[in-house]
Amino acid sequence: MKLFNFLLGSALSIHPFTSDAPTTVDPNKCQNIMITYGAKNKFNKLKFISESSAIVQYDVKYNADAGHDVRVDPYIGFLQFFKGKCGMDFLRAMEDHRVTFSFLDKNEYYSTEGYARFHNNGNWSKSVIQFRALGLPPAAIHQRSQIMGGGGSRPHLGTQRSDRYMLQINGLDQVDWSGVDKLVCIAGGKSASAADDNSGDDFTECALNNN
Repeated sequence: MKLFNFLLGSALSIHPFTSDAPTTVDPNKCQNIMITYGAKNKFNKLKFISESSAIVQYDVKYNADAGHDVRVDPYIGFLQFFKGKCGMDFLRAMEDHRVTFSFLDKNEYYSTEGYARFHNNGNWSKSVIQFRALGLPPAAIHQRSQIMGGGGSRPHLGTQRSDRYMLQINGLDQVDWSGVDKLVCIAGGKSASAADDNSGDDFTECALNNN
């Protein structure tokens, strides 16, 4: 019941992926962005499911060696899905927008530009979506040090070692799930992050080639 009330109160923080990713990429762009991947995340968790949509909990892991702190700083986020868990049709549906994604939190903490990209590489095919976390404002009321230490009243979802969001996936009924387990797929994405360069650029190609 608590989670239902939270989601109901956060409806305005939904940002669907609707735009088309560019077909060309600046070859120098990827040299200027360092993408940090977390290990397989045991905290990915299916919360709700219907015929056409699902809500899944995802974490973006904090890494002390990265140039940004996902718990409090603005960052560029990525979420990859793989053929082995999802099949080819889900991956293609991400890019052609039969499947769309929305982010939910306690407030409008995320923004998206609609960037989604598919990479066809046989059994190693994958797709990625990009989003941005806005970060905490510097006001003392947010108690940045307490959030980083795992305490305090958090203005957004997170843990001592990660940023956390609820991902709403829509259009599941538009996918051919033959040969794969839908539930394994939607909870099997891999998160990554990079420092926000404030450009608003599409870095999905960089994320696909980076890992």
